[in-house]
Amino acid sequence: MSKYRILQYKIKDEEVEKFIWDNGTVFHQYKFLNSVGDNYVCHVVKRNTSDDIIGVLPLVKINKFGLKSYHIPSYTYQFGPIVCNKEGSKEREEVLDLLLNEIKDNKQIDFNLFIGDANLIPYKNANYTIEANQSHLLNCEKEYGIELLGKGKKRDLKKLLKLEEDNEIQIVENSNLITDHLFYLLKETATRAKFNPHIDILKKIIDSGINFYTNTVFDSDGKPLAATFCPFDKTTAYHLISASVRSETNILSSANSLSLFLAITYANKNKLHFDFEGSNMKGVANFYRSMGGKPVIVYRFQKTKSFYYNLLKEIKKNKS
Repeated sequence: MSKYRILQYKIKDEEVEKFIWDNGTVFHQYKFLNSVGDNYVCHVVKRNTSDDIIGVLPLVKINKFGLKSYHIPSYTYQFGPIVCNKEGSKEREEVLDLLLNEIKDNKQIDFNLFIGDANLIPYKNANYTIEANQSHLLNCEKEYGIELLGKGKKRDLKKLLKLEEDNEIQIVENSNLITDHLFYLLKETATRAKFNPHIDILKKIIDSGINFYTNTVFDSDGKPLAATFCPFDKTTAYHLISASVRSETNILSSANSLSLFLAITYANKNKLHFDFEGSNMKGVANFYRSMGGKPVIVYRFQKTKSFYYNLLKEIKKNKS
């Protein structure tokens, strides 16, 4: 007889949300997931001998390549199962096996998780492909300041902070009034970098009630130069969006560094780790390291039963 039982929730459950707050991330919360996808469901593992939750798998579906399934939604940095941190390695593996078994018949499953030293074997045994990607993390245990920056970034930040002191630039933090500026800057960045900013989804995330920090840097004429948007949970703030415009003045083109510096400082003062998120590109990785980030591994787990999906994915990969 199994020592666990599995339940399924299709609406928000406060007990589940409390478990996610203690063990998961803001991206696992019902408020966030309900903003980025459809058909919310949460698989929950409890002990038979108690009502304690020891593992959850909150999911939503989105359409991708014509297939509606468990793809990673836009802006969802972490997506996949959570097992209680207090469980032993054997128990964690058993619970993970149960959660993965619950969704084994889906045509497409795609997870992205920072799992530290957790066991990868359950994913391998369930025939997931496993890909290691790089992110950068700044631990909150060490006080953050300008002295931790790379030489070039330190020089730029000192100049930008002097401009603020002289009222030549202005910084606004955590104001509802600056979300329109964030959208404007994100659209400008997306046009320049040629990606879809999914503004409609971002608006839903902002309105969902999750915790987040944001700031915008303005020039002396009130024009927005750069903005940062960072959701946070019990332990970590996440560098979800950094957006900016080009400026004819070289130092003002570095306003995104100041915006990011302020976000990291906010997280550090509030005893939150700062996750710079994915950074496989050399230039981006070097920038994050110059801001004090240390490399960590984020795993992507994929499993598909759709030949058509795999074909379209390969076609898109070859075109990029």
